Amino acid sequence: MLTTIQYTDDANKQAIITENTDKILIEIRNLIDGNYLVFSDQKINGDVLSDVQTSKLAQINDLYNQKLAVGFTSSASGTALTYGYAATDQMKFMQVALEVLLSPTTAFPVTVHPKNGSSVTLDQTQYNQLVADIAAFAKPLDAQQHSYITQVNACTTVDQVNAITVQF
Repeated sequence: MLTTIQYTDDANKQAIITENTDKILIEIRNLIDGNYLVFSDQKINGDVLSDVQTSKLAQINDLYNQKLAVGFTSSASGTALTYGYAATDQMKFMQVALEVLLSPTTAFPVTVHPKNGSSVTLDQTQYNQLVADIAAFAKPLDAQQHSYITQVNACTTVDQVNAITVQF
């Protein structure tokens, strides 16, 4: 069964949504004669807002992880090499970072492994450049991922979620 409730402003809208947590908000109508919230007491065609949001968040995270796996190029060693930044790659970079942090005077040179499988030895200056290259690659992607997540979580209808196009 569908229930349509008129609201007057954002505070009233939020109060109505809060009062109807047993129902599913399926539409917000902004018409000439007023603004309305449309609730359902059951799934409509299987698309419930929370289901669609969960699916969209999974898509965002999947595309984000794919982009990380493609990696970045760094010339820190003097040669342009591509480094992966998937979860396993991040763990390996973290292990090197911990070595440097715990033994800064004896950690260098450090060895890292680009995507081609070779071993690359870096001095401190080269390592610092590699870390800067990682940050230049990862920080914008992280910000973009969180922006998409914020957009999805702010959606109040299935149509709003479906309108978000994700590209990394």
